Amino acid sequence: MILRIPENRKVIIEYLKNINEDNFMEEIVIPLFTSNGYYVYRINTHGPGEHGKDIIFFRYNPLFFENDYIAVQAKAEILKISNVEEFASQIKRAMKIRFPSKSGQGDLLPGGVIFINARKHTNEANVEFPQLIGEYFQFVRILSQENVCDLILNSGIGPKTLIDKLALADTEIINVDDRLVYDVLMWGNPAEIDKLFDHQLRLIRSNISHKVKKMVIETINLRWQQDRSWEGTFKPMKWFDDYFDFFDPRQYSYLQDILEEYTSLSPSFKAEPHTRSIVNKIKPEMLATQAKWFIYFCGRLSLGGGSENRVVVIKKLEELYNSDLVSSPDLKQLMEKILKFRELRRGDNDFGKLGDEIEQIVYPEFYENRKEVGAMRDDKS
Repeated sequence: MILRIPENRKVIIEYLKNINEDNFMEEIVIPLFTSNGYYVYRINTHGPGEHGKDIIFFRYNPLFFENDYIAVQAKAEILKISNVEEFASQIKRAMKIRFPSKSGQGDLLPGGVIFINARKHTNEANVEFPQLIGEYFQFVRILSQENVCDLILNSGIGPKTLIDKLALADTEIINVDDRLVYDVLMWGNPAEIDKLFDHQLRLIRSNISHKVKKMVIETINLRWQQDRSWEGTFKPMKWFDDYFDFFDPRQYSYLQDILEEYTSLSPSFKAEPHTRSIVNKIKPEMLATQAKWFIYFCGRLSLGGGSENRVVVIKKLEELYNSDLVSSPDLKQLMEKILKFRELRRGDNDFGKLGDEIEQIVYPEFYENRKEVGAMRDDKS
């Protein structure tokens, strides 16, 4: 982790002030996008044929069964009044002019344009730039030197010659295996990260420090949040399952999304064996750190009825209840109601009143609306 201190910012700014456009694209722009799941579709040579698109990136969108394309206009030139109109024109051309597909099956348009600059933007140019872009501005993102500096500080992405000059917070990263994992997570492309998690990390896991283990979980979670589709859920669940012991207590909140995925009405069936394995590994100590959320979640599950996966989660609630890790009387009482409600539903007992009590707590607005509708019906009758 790069320390966010003035000295590091000065080093990065000095680097950006002296870099040329080609090196900026190769050392910063391309690694930034590939580390966030994008692939290079085309790198255009400078000149009339580029039509404002220095680089075109793509990422598969499983929701629409097609790729999303983003055009990038990379600069290493101060944005000022004398060139702002020219740069705005290039952005508009990037949005308007199609580019040929690799298969030769027609032309494509980017879904947006990112203008990213290694140099500063003057105040006057900053004001005029969005106005000159006009109607296309909603599809454009403008990143100046200051933004690029923050991206490098946040992501750790940059050439090794630059990163080695920066002060790092990760003083524990001292052994060879830590360095391997750290470098892949910071600078690796998606294929290299997949190789790390699928093969390499299994062999060296016992040598990895606590801080690097936290980085592994953070990376897996980020990967999943970027693509929550059925297919996109599979690998993160597989990796969460493989490296479950890497979870830090401050990362237990990520289990909320996993529990919601497991009990979803449309879960990833391919990921389901791993999701189930993760849920089975969850201990009461982990749930106690987010007790209110989990108990309310189980209350909603109990009202919704009966899949096998929901029953498994309610059993986790029973484990939490028996652990005595929850001290709040209100939450303990709600747990008792939920567990009793599930027991009553198994037989022919009257559970309507108890269900109303749970609903009033976990769905207060819905419960009040339902009461009002019921009262209106009674009045009409």
